[in-house]
Amino acid sequence: MVGAVGGIDTKTETMSEFYIQYYTRTRLNISDWEEWQQTPLPAHRFNFRDATVAMRDWVRQEGANKLHLGLEFIVQTRATNEEEAKEKSKGVVELILNLIRFSTLSSCDAANIINVIEIKKDVNLSPSQFYIYPFKDDFISGSSVKIDVAIFGEIQNKYDKNEHQQRLMRAMSWFRKGLNETGLDEFISYWISVEILRGILKRIYMKENVTDDKWVGTKKVFEDKVQYSKFSEIKEIRNRILHGYKELSNEFVKEAVKYTPILRKGLIACISTVLDISDGTLNKIVNKEVRRVKLEQWQVIKGEIETLPHTFDGMIINYPKVVVKIKEKEMNRGKDGRLNITSKLEYTFLGGADTKFKIKEVEIWGDKQIENGLIEINED
Repeated sequence: MVGAVGGIDTKTETMSEFYIQYYTRTRLNISDWEEWQQTPLPAHRFNFRDATVAMRDWVRQEGANKLHLGLEFIVQTRATNEEEAKEKSKGVVELILNLIRFSTLSSCDAANIINVIEIKKDVNLSPSQFYIYPFKDDFISGSSVKIDVAIFGEIQNKYDKNEHQQRLMRAMSWFRKGLNETGLDEFISYWISVEILRGILKRIYMKENVTDDKWVGTKKVFEDKVQYSKFSEIKEIRNRILHGYKELSNEFVKEAVKYTPILRKGLIACISTVLDISDGTLNKIVNKEVRRVKLEQWQVIKGEIETLPHTFDGMIINYPKVVVKIKEKEMNRGKDGRLNITSKLEYTFLGGADTKFKIKEVEIWGDKQIENGLIEINED
């Protein structure tokens, strides 16, 4: 409705109801594998000022098995247009994911939008959009991690009442990024999160005493909560990285990465202190094993090559290589709920016309969450 008041045009925008669906690839789940057979799946519900959210496991039927892909979110919100609805819904979903990731020490991808549905009043047709990701590999192998509802509930309640929500969410976002990284990138992400909370921690621990040491609260958390008294060593590693006065050699990277586990634990303690969660809950979180979405698995094929070229130029013309192709893949779930995957692979050796390769041994390597890998070789 457009009108004129005192010579100024005014416009009243109508609020519409929207449903927006998201999913995130993660090994986290909220229900056991037996419950994945139910319709509908069990769900947790969250009520926010601007939105209502249902969270449940994201599963896919493949043959006789239901495979766990991650978590699904269905958000109901009101907005003046689609873009505003997507912005609101994305914000609450990422907030939930940040809290979950902190409570479980498990990584997850950013939330991907699946569809947007607009509910029109007095109209039977609803404008809808569906987002398709045909080339995204959405299956995650490895053991899943169940969300501890009691721990997550305490963290959510403390966050809802906290006066430092913006700082906490920034710190948790960098913490979340760190869980997805390795090497120096993981260290740097955690350190940025620590810096975000530095001022709050100083005020918490130095309410009466005045000091110029801006790290006094942070040091106190590391000492009291995780029994680590050498915070200055971590800070020195940070200075070498970010000020660039230390060469990023393999030796230095190895030295820096050694501090990542204690930096992670200290950061968890810093976030917990600002949240004011119980020491019992902190101890349950800080001692959890880190679980990542991207599991590495590889094979090492050992053998002997016959009749190689004798010159460098001859070698680079047909440099030996092995290519692999998946011929068959079977999946079945055991009585204990574990998913067993059997694949038949075809290996092809490429080289010069007279060059041959004899396989002697094949090894399977991978993250420890991928269990009991076996290989049988048939030569054709």
